[in-house]
Amino acid sequence: MNKWLEYHEAVERRIMEMMRPDAPNPMYEQGWQDYTQGRYREAAGQLADSARIYEEAGAADGLNYARTLYALGELYLLWEGEDEFSDSDGVKSLSEKARKAYCDARDIYERHDLTDQQQIELSFLYDRIANHYRFEEKYADALSLHQKSREIRERVLGAEHAYTAESHHDIGNMYYALNDYDAALEWYFKAHAVNERVLGRAHPQTALDCGNIACTYKDKGDYATALKWKLLRYRLMLEYGEDPEDIELETKQMYDLYQKIYPRKWFQRPKPQPFNDWLYEQLFGQPD
Repeated sequence: MNKWLEYHEAVERRIMEMMRPDAPNPMYEQGWQDYTQGRYREAAGQLADSARIYEEAGAADGLNYARTLYALGELYLLWEGEDEFSDSDGVKSLSEKARKAYCDARDIYERHDLTDQQQIELSFLYDRIANHYRFEEKYADALSLHQKSREIRERVLGAEHAYTAESHHDIGNMYYALNDYDAALEWYFKAHAVNERVLGRAHPQTALDCGNIACTYKDKGDYATALKWKLLRYRLMLEYGEDPEDIELETKQMYDLYQKIYPRKWFQRPKPQPFNDWLYEQLFGQPD
């Protein structure tokens, strides 16, 4: 399995743990058991019942209800392979149900005076809603929410934290989507610097930062710098033991960049160094 995906899923599980209600009702606990065992459809049903319990008890403006809505949103997105459907609320898809849950939860959080921990929880909701804007190509709206998330994390957690770096990464992604490559690079470099210090050099997230930087330089037409960052990403992936299929894909992408820098033409003299020889030399030095 892809190491970055493993890391990302572990982070998402930690956030789900963080967002658990202070005193979960029995329906939430049953839904949580289903979630931990990968039964996302069943878990969503249990958490929907848990939310109704809060509503019937007149506790629908409390943070425990909002946290239940957050978990529901996550489960709707994890609930894969389902066709679009309609329900009594007129919501047409699981993605729409997730966004409604996130937005309702955000509105509740914003009506409360929040502790530092609760502000971090709100930052996760901003990011989830921003992701929906991104899928709709509303990049400016997504950027605004990611910036709100970053402001909270930098104030509460400080600059040297992985969640703050994640916000830098998200902001970079939005500038990239807006074709503002210089701004994207500024934020990608910030994310890389923090992740290298906090998570370590040979870490999947640090390697992903290198890939983002490489991709942005490539789209700027600076293939040589893009190749430099691709090679760094490749080294890190080898170091932490990335999945062989991902290593193969990375090799192909480096080859494509190398070809843009040194196009092979039959009449060219001297001929450029073959890619495999170049890569071996970069990794191991000059062959004997």
